[in-house]
Amino acid sequence: MPRLFGAAALLVALVISGCSAGNPPASTAALTAPPGGVLVRISADRLEFDTSQLTVPAGKPILIAFENKESAPHNVAVYTDSTLAQPISIGEVFSGPDTKAQQLGPLAAGSYFFRCDLHPNMKGTLVAQ
Repeated sequence: MPRLFGAAALLVALVISGCSAGNPPASTAALTAPPGGVLVRISADRLEFDTSQLTVPAGKPILIAFENKESAPHNVAVYTDSTLAQPISIGEVFSGPDTKAQQLGPLAAGSYFFRCDLHPNMKGTLVAQ
C-alpha cells in the first residue's frame, strides 16, 4: 500500500510539473531589433494603445513588439493613411496577456496610420523620418 501512495504522489508531481513547464508568453524584453533596424514597443490595455504616435527611422527594417495586456483580442495594422485603402502590415489578432512580434518596413519617410482592426477607436500615427 505505501508503494501505491508513493507511485501516485510521483505521478501527481509529474503532472503538475508538466503543466507548469509550458512556454510562457513572449516578453517584449526578449525581442531584439532586426539587423540594421529598430525595435518599437506598443501595448494595449483597457481598449487603448499606450501611445498614439510611434517614430521610426526611414529606410530601416522595423520590428513591432506588440503586447496585449488584456483578454480582449487586438492587433496592430499599419496603413498608408486613415482611408485604409492600402494596408502595409496587418498584425495577427490575438488575446492576451501575450506578446507578438510583427515585421514592418523599411518605410519611406512620411506619416502612416495604425490602428487595431477590431477596435477602430484604437489608432495613431507612425512617423518614419
